[in-house]
Amino acid sequence: MVVPFFGDQPFWGDMIYRAGAGPRPVPFKMLSAAALADAINAALEPEIQLKAKELGDLVRQERGPETGAQSFHDRLPLGVMDCALAPGRAAVWQSRKVGVRISAMAASVLRKEGLVDFSDLELYADSYPTVT
Repeated sequence: MVVPFFGDQPFWGDMIYRAGAGPRPVPFKMLSAAALADAINAALEPEIQLKAKELGDLVRQERGPETGAQSFHDRLPLGVMDCALAPGRAAVWQSRKVGVRISAMAASVLRKEGLVDFSDLELYADSYPTVT
């Protein structure tokens, strides 16, 4: 049973109810001992239990977290996130003078060798291209 109190919970509570996998949602502001008892009793009805199991089986088959994570990674603009000097490391800085993307490790080495001054660098994250 769903007791929605913020965000998309009213939507998902209604979707569960419409699928027959749970009782009608009880909004938080309307929650009482009687409303809670009624919703729990409804959730324990065999037909709702069966629908809830069926819906749960379908959701588990979707592999939602794995699919979501893969979709996120597929859309990362990795080609513009790499350090130009140490590929495979994320760029953190960008040279104001020449626009080269530099990782924290590369910036530290360049600074130690006197080849770059940190005042010549800007955070690269501020200039990441937008992904569409």
